[in-house]
This record gives sequence, structure tokens and C-alpha cells, in this order.
Amino acid sequence: MGLHQLQRMHRTWVIMKMNISKCSFLGAPAVGKTTLLKLIAGKDISGQYIPTQGFDRGSIKIGKQSVCAWDFGGQKAFLPFYKQYFMGSDLIVVVTDSTPVNILQTKQLIKWARSINEDEKCNIIAIANKQDLPGHMACDRVANILGVPAYPMVATDRTNRDKMYEILKRHVNVNGGDD
Repeated sequence: MGLHQLQRMHRTWVIMKMNISKCSFLGAPAVGKTTLLKLIAGKDISGQYIPTQGFDRGSIKIGKQSVCAWDFGGQKAFLPFYKQYFMGSDLIVVVTDSTPVNILQTKQLIKWARSINEDEKCNIIAIANKQDLPGHMACDRVANILGVPAYPMVATDRTNRDKMYEILKRHVNVNGGDD
């Protein structure tokens, strides 16, 4: 997708902003951002890693509110393009694979996200994904290191769909009320 198309999509997003909340997913490659979005949308989770190139966008319902979810690929080559697309986010969900090295990388991503949203009221939360894998750090330690609320998750486990839904519902600016 070219830069012109991305800018046009962003302008469309700004026009629609009054009726839709914007939720942006950010994290290093292969931490589970796309899998989390598939989980909440009830889509099939293949288990095969296919990196997101640039970004993907979809819509989910949280209560009566439409939420436009932006899934940003984690490759560093794309970071310069993301600033304008993170602006206007109501919620930034930073995803980590819960390993010590990745948590430190994620801390830098949070610092970056805060720097581009410093004039906006944008919540930032963390999903401590891959809590089922050996060597994962406990979610309370992840939250302490990152300095944002963190929630434990195993995105490949379909039984976590309701849990992820409730996490988003708690933090997204839901104007449409409950289910």
C-alpha cells in the first residue's frame, strides 16, 4: 500500500472519528498483535507466523461502539510512517511476548507512543502475551517494568476471547453503552 493511499485512509479516519473509537496495536515482530485481533474478532487462528507488512485495519464491536483496530507491523523499517497514524488513538495496546528482552524493547515503544500522543488523552495498556511459554515473565512484573496496566494473555487460546473483549471494553472510550 502506497503512502498516498495511507494518507487518504487517515483523512477518512479523521472524518469518521466522531462515531468510532480508534485502537492501535503496537509491538515487536511476532509478539501476537494480529493473533489478538483475530481472537477478538472470532476469526481462525492458524498458528503460522505471517508478518504484517505496514499495517492492517479492521473493525470490531465493543458493546454498541464500533472500534477501528489498527494492527501495525513491528518491523523497525515501518516506524517512521506510524507517527501520523497513531495520532488520534483512543487506546494504544502494546503487546509483548513476556520475555525479559522483549519487555525492555516494549518499554521503549511505550516511551515512543507517549511522545507522539503527549497532547492527546490516549490510554496505553500492555498485553503480556505468550504466558504459556517457558521463560515468560509474570504479568505483575511486566506491568511494573512497563509502567502501564498489563494483562496476561495467551492469544492462541480461543477461551481467552471474552477476556480480551473485556480488557478492550474497560479501556476503549465506549460511548455506546453496554451490550
